[in-house]
Amino acid sequence: MTPARKPQKTPRFSVNGELPQEELADLVASCPLPDDFEFGVATAGFQNEGGFNGADEPKNNWADWEASGRVQTSGLAVRFWNHPEEHISRAASIGLNAFRLSIEWARIFPCTKPALSKPPDPDKEALRRYVSLLKSLRVKAMEPFVTITHFTHPRWLGVDGWSRDSTIQRYLEFVSYAIEGINSELVGTGESPISRILTFNEPNAPGPAGYFIGMFPPGRRGRLREAYDVTDRMMAAHIKAYNLIHDVYESKGWKTPQVSTNIFFSWTWGLGQCLIDLLLARESGVALEPSDLAAYVRDCSARFYRAWQADPNRPTGARVLLEQILSAVTARLVPERFSRTMRALYEAKRESCLDFIALDYYDPYLSNGLARPGRSTAMKQHWSPVANFWEQKFNPTGLPIACAACAQNAPLKPVIVAENGMATAVDEGMAYPRPDRITRDLFIRRYLAQIYVTRASGIDLRGYYHWTLIDNYEWGSYTPRFGIYGVDRTGTTPKILETDALGIDAAGAFRDAIVAIKTADPRDIAAELLR
Repeated sequence: MTPARKPQKTPRFSVNGELPQEELADLVASCPLPDDFEFGVATAGFQNEGGFNGADEPKNNWADWEASGRVQTSGLAVRFWNHPEEHISRAASIGLNAFRLSIEWARIFPCTKPALSKPPDPDKEALRRYVSLLKSLRVKAMEPFVTITHFTHPRWLGVDGWSRDSTIQRYLEFVSYAIEGINSELVGTGESPISRILTFNEPNAPGPAGYFIGMFPPGRRGRLREAYDVTDRMMAAHIKAYNLIHDVYESKGWKTPQVSTNIFFSWTWGLGQCLIDLLLARESGVALEPSDLAAYVRDCSARFYRAWQADPNRPTGARVLLEQILSAVTARLVPERFSRTMRALYEAKRESCLDFIALDYYDPYLSNGLARPGRSTAMKQHWSPVANFWEQKFNPTGLPIACAACAQNAPLKPVIVAENGMATAVDEGMAYPRPDRITRDLFIRRYLAQIYVTRASGIDLRGYYHWTLIDNYEWGSYTPRFGIYGVDRTGTTPKILETDALGIDAAGAFRDAIVAIKTADPRDIAAELLR
């Protein structure tokens, strides 16, 4: 078992704006959650499944970096592909009724070659394996929430596949094959088709991560316009995929699905929320004219920043200035950099291309991503000016404000928190607490409390998905640990622990919270969530 440094007991946290227990109980009484509220965990294929980028294994766009040693090899990950039973049983034991997972493009259309002129033949057995996973989740009373693409694409498209317009068509071919094939298999065995779908996970991330800060392949830096071009292609592909999926369901007579995409939420409008607002432009009555679009962009960004002022934990000092500079620079680029997106939106069969609003909420301030070189933590001295995942700020009271801002142009659409989580660290077999000493049990309870605050504010929040179930491959490294369950990686085969990496019973905290919520006693719920 991975040894853990014992977290401090006090002080545990200090966050402004949280409700005292009596006030939360009153809020719970006035705003009970609907019976079908989605309590889930979020996972991703490449990060969980294992079996990518090795000899004779499907290759994705991380293969070159793994082979060169630039990043840690993904290897077995947490063996979800070949041994999903333990994962699914653990999720069910928490009392979850939903489970988010992705379909890996490189597994459905596998190839070990670095480039091809056309897609390889599909792997029908891989498709059937995904069907089996979806059915196994339903056996355990968890409804699958399916992401079609979670950051990765096949290596045969090239390391920088989304730098070319032709990738949009390749993506649509994958969507068509996967969605029609998986659902036909489900329906053929008496199951209903997938009900909730994300076309892309965080489409605002791969462009900046791959072309501006260099942390994703192809690893380029400072190329903001290229980052926007990649994002523009992905957004155009989302619109086309949204319509394609609805067309398939209509032609088959299947129940209408709920289809959307989710953003990594930040308070920099031009790097996240702009995507949601642009996708809502047509159904909001905005004409495809430069003057109308420019006025819409100005109005959206202004309202967004007014909402930001309500966050009691927004940065101060020099970080505020940095946030303002980022906002001004990126907002100026938005109207001119999304020509493909806007053309696809207004040429589409349907006015809408978002059936619900989805956001991933971590630390929403990009300025918090900078840290003092030479700082010391329990783990070691850090010289990188980029903050580690486990240094992200804890800000649960910001969640309702973020949800409202994200849905500012769609107040009647349901909202899903598709990811929310926190990291600790494991280095050379030793687990280390966060600098702020927040533990996962407290984190889960406090964010679940904010569900009630969000709904009381008039937002139709329908689901909360915690990232993640089991410590997995976090984009080049196994050091960050986001799992409700930890993993001992000191042996040849990953071993799932009964607690998280720090020895905290996070699963028990989540389970007890869900049990309390289902009792519907406001005082019990408030006492549990603020424990």
